[in-house]
Amino acid sequence: MAEGKSITFHISGKEQPSSLSRVSKVVETVIKRPHSFEGSQLQLRRFIPDDPPSVFQRVTARVNFGRFQLSPQESRNALKVLKDKTTVEYREVSCKECVLSGTFNQIEAAHKLLQNLSSDARQSRNQKE
Repeated sequence: MAEGKSITFHISGKEQPSSLSRVSKVVETVIKRPHSFEGSQLQLRRFIPDDPPSVFQRVTARVNFGRFQLSPQESRNALKVLKDKTTVEYREVSCKECVLSGTFNQIEAAHKLLQNLSSDARQSRNQKE
């Protein structure tokens, strides 16, 4: 490496609560100090990604429609709505049970949607009785 060349390194880390705040302080100290490697000056910068990192790329969730007190037809309709609104994938295990697959955010959205669908189905059934 030729002397006087500048190399840039990016250091990952954001200010975090609890024990990670110590790591953040170390990162800040390292960034502030001058560094050189084999005669070249190193410039260290904090790396902040455009998109937040995802811990889970793909997750699954088992849904028991019997607990939601939905009929088999209501369960199938709920699955269609879930797929359309959250883009999760699903695999039916039985007429009352299925496995959802998707990102954590998709599964979380599906969970909230299922709660609403279940509540709506119960209210509709109670009005008919």
